[in-house]
Amino acid sequence: MKKNTTGAGCPRKAMTHALRWEMGLQADRTGTCAVTFGAISFPSEAVFNAAADAAIDNRHDMIVSVWADNSCEKPSGYALILRSINGAEVLEVEPAQLDKSRPLVMVSLDRKRMFFLNERAIVVEAKCDRGGKVERAIRRGKSILDKAAADGSERTVRWEHTRVTVEGDIVKTQNN
Repeated sequence: MKKNTTGAGCPRKAMTHALRWEMGLQADRTGTCAVTFGAISFPSEAVFNAAADAAIDNRHDMIVSVWADNSCEKPSGYALILRSINGAEVLEVEPAQLDKSRPLVMVSLDRKRMFFLNERAIVVEAKCDRGGKVERAIRRGKSILDKAAADGSERTVRWEHTRVTVEGDIVKTQNN
């Protein structure tokens, strides 16, 4: 059994709060209901398809940390589920601090696209043209999230646990 070192109980909950906070949505700012932050454990194609369906049905883009299993202390990666007219796109992304005076952004693995929250808390896509500085910005972004999740103290926002289960072709969503 691995020891939880985040100081915030559940490391997935702490990382969800850290993602939200460090991307510019502090506890006192609600923004719109166009984006949801969360965590996915035991990732699979079926789980991401179910999350994409939930994003479409609920009209929320999703920014999530991805965890290999329930015993991990840190996420194995991050994903963005971005809605479009034709459905939803699931992208593997990495957090980056491109500018120390601005919130974190998410950068696609191919380093061609970046995503940030605008002043209305809507996910906006832009071209990522930072050249060699992106790798360093990603290291900073991951470090910031790890520290924020470990600290977790004042970043408390309401935590609504939603469980999505996939059984064959049936997707079930349950709020706990």
